[in-house]
Formats: sequence, C-alpha cells, structure tokens
Amino acid sequence: RQQEDFLPAGVDWDLCGRDALAELKVEGGRIRCLGETTYALLLVPTNVTVAADSRARIDVLRRAGARVVTALPAEWERDFRCADPARELFAQHRKYADGREGYFVAYPSTNATATVCSFRVSGKVPTIWDPETGHRQQAASFERKGDRLCVNLDFEWRDSVFVMLRPARLESAPYH
Repeated sequence: RQQEDFLPAGVDWDLCGRDALAELKVEGGRIRCLGETTYALLLVPTNVTVAADSRARIDVLRRAGARVVTALPAEWERDFRCADPARELFAQHRKYADGREGYFVAYPSTNATATVCSFRVSGKVPTIWDPETGHRQQAASFERKGDRLCVNLDFEWRDSVFVMLRPARLESAPYH
C-alpha cells in the first residue's frame, strides 16, 4: 500500500472496507478490529463516497465513543519518526494485548545506512528481530527522550527489521 496524500509520513494506517467496518468495536475509546489490533481514530476522507449502511455504522461507532474525523488533527503526533526525515523508511505499527508493541521498519534503498528512529512509547525495552534469520537481540543502543524511545538502527541495502517493544517488567520473559 502507498502512503495516502492526506496522511503525514510516519502515521500508521489500514484500509477498512464495508465488511471490516461491520466488525469494528469500541473499547476504552479505541477502535478494535478482530484480534488484537486497535486504532486511536477512524479517518473518513472527504474525497470518497461512503454508502448509507457504512455511514450508519460509523455513527454507531461514534456514539459508542470512537473518535471519527474527516481530517487529521494538526497536533497529531507520529508514533514513528526517523532522525533524518529525508531517509526513506517505512514503518508498520501494531499493539498487542499483553502490552507489547511492534514496528516493522523497512528500508528500500540500495545503500547501507545507520540512523536513529524514535518511537512514541514509555516504559518499554526494544528488541531487534531480523525477519530473514529470526535472530533476536536487545537493541545495542537506545535512550529515552521525553515520551519517545530513540533506537539506533543499522540497515543493509533493501533491509528490514522488527523493533519489538516490551514492557520493562516483561524484559526477561520468554518470547512466544
């Protein structure tokens, strides 16, 4: 999928069709899909036509406490940022029921690079997973800056990693 024009770089998103919309639930102000995935808001772009039954479902979600918007708020804070905004990195974010969060970070360039990526989380410890080898290790270098966790990442050409963020209390627990 490609970054939509109405979303700033670094904002995670998913498309939602009519069938998926019918399955959405609101829990604690967040929109929950089937499984563990939750979202802070439902963005309904103004440049698309929404069928009557979908509009009715969106109204049900709104009354249940979902945040439904037609434009992203100006204060929208990105969950993922790269120290060098010109660097071509893409990230996909997921939250899990046990408190973990994961980012799939892809670097499509043909030049190796090192950069600092920051994640809007607190009280979490980063582990780097290599999707090709399955190797996992705690991030070699990271620091907390306010509400962000800054992690040094090294990429080979056309490389990708999973950055798994576990609550510090689960740091020594086994992965499953």
